Amino acid sequence: MAGYAPIIKFIDGATSTDVMDMQIDYAQKITLWYPANGAPDFVTVYFGERTLKVDMTARFDNDVLYQRWRTNTLDSLNFDIQGSIISNALAHELNIQIPNLSWDTMEHDMSKDNVLIKAKGTAIVPSGASLVTGFVQNTVASYTT
Repeated sequence: MAGYAPIIKFIDGATSTDVMDMQIDYAQKITLWYPANGAPDFVTVYFGERTLKVDMTARFDNDVLYQRWRTNTLDSLNFDIQGSIISNALAHELNIQIPNLSWDTMEHDMSKDNVLIKAKGTAIVPSGASLVTGFVQNTVASYTT
């Protein structure tokens, strides 16, 4: 989807529409189990650990995000990007929510009018929580595999 107007929102209300770079990497280990009877096809799939990494560069109005990193406080990231208009009130949209994000590294530059933040983080999964959730709004009626 060709998107524009990205918005980053955090749990404490820190918001940015000046997103220079955002990369979200998701990985999951998958092991295929092949039976000992020599069958060429796997019969079971074992799903292993999942990881989600965030790498971003954005400008904010204050250094609240940096202060949360300094105190090792978990964040909740909501990344939303919209595209062309579908109908009167709807646009193509991709929304990704990472409810528990721990920052690994963070740099901030306060020499400009706004605070430039360069950060890398890892999503963690407390018991009973989701690693990532999201939604897509578009004109595709259904997806098949």
